[in-house]
Amino acid sequence: GVDHDGCFYSYINVCSSQVFQFGDFHDLRIPAYVEPIAASLAPLKSKLINKHMYGAVYGENRIGMLTYEIMKKQGYNIVIVDNETELNDNTFDYVIETLATTETFDRLSKIIKKNGVLIMKSRYPNYISINFYDYVRKEIMIEPLYYHNFEFAIQYAKENYEDFLYLLGDHYSLEDWKTAFIASQTGNKKIFFKL
Repeated sequence: GVDHDGCFYSYINVCSSQVFQFGDFHDLRIPAYVEPIAASLAPLKSKLINKHMYGAVYGENRIGMLTYEIMKKQGYNIVIVDNETELNDNTFDYVIETLATTETFDRLSKIIKKNGVLIMKSRYPNYISINFYDYVRKEIMIEPLYYHNFEFAIQYAKENYEDFLYLLGDHYSLEDWKTAFIASQTGNKKIFFKL
């Protein structure tokens, strides 16, 4: 479901080095949630930020909220903001972006301090326009981060799952796919299908 809209298991061959064993777990949503956890753990790999800097996760969506929970638990001085949050210019040492739009990038160039850091997390597949003037003028460093190590993500999920249970939604049967997709697009909870 990362690069496709799911349900392609019978058409895709996966190298065995890319398959990870989770083991038995009482809540089957947790193993199914490892991929977003690995994505949200990626900022921990950053070479440009640290716990003493003041940062923000931009985007109150599922990935944004999960990333915020992870960074906060790891001791980072961080808040979560979105398009509705009133912010002064030059507020943050770094921002982790989880909402890729032209408007977002215009706003980020203003709220990040000079010599600050923009961590890009979105995997939006289409092109968006970016005005580079403020990024260059303020010498903002851009660090795209994809995933953390999946074995680390599995261990993190097992040990910290209670921190993000509120982001996990209901199970739906395949016959209820319309209801499931509506629920997925109207809320901040990850939905699941049961077979």
